[in-house]
Amino acid sequence: MFLDVLLPNLLIFAAGQTAAFGWLRTGFVRRGVLVMVAIWTLADWALITRFVFGEPAGSFPWALLLLQLVCIGEGAWFLMSRLRRRFGKLRPQRRALFGEALQHYLRDELGPAEALSRRLLRHDPWDVASTLLLANVRAKQGQPGPSRRLLARARALDQRGEYRDFVHEQLRRLSVSA
Repeated sequence: MFLDVLLPNLLIFAAGQTAAFGWLRTGFVRRGVLVMVAIWTLADWALITRFVFGEPAGSFPWALLLLQLVCIGEGAWFLMSRLRRRFGKLRPQRRALFGEALQHYLRDELGPAEALSRRLLRHDPWDVASTLLLANVRAKQGQPGPSRRLLARARALDQRGEYRDFVHEQLRRLSVSA
């Protein structure tokens, strides 16, 4: 029976943990922590019902099935997100779309700038420049809370530190204006 086979379940668990670590490593801390907590909670539920209470036919199969679904689902979601970032249909147009969004922002046309920034982030959630642009749009719209959250996210996404000073300055300006 598949439920009693350790290796496939261990590989599925490892795939889920890899996805959770991937989310954490690439700046999606909330999602990574949520996935990791869900996986470990489901694993504990499955192991306790199986080995402590000895219920191989009780809630153990459901716990293991949920664990497998979460691990496989998050692993697939993370992999598809990374592949879409690298090979997505917007990749060749990204520069032009970002330039268009930036032009709208500089002309104080915040609606189109926000829409284009969101479109870019939907296809590439690791795009630091688009995250920063959306944060600035939110700040100009008078929404300092969402702007701070986006700036914090951009800081987490900026692994090479290319935008570190810019993000720091934007956060300082938001705190001064508040």
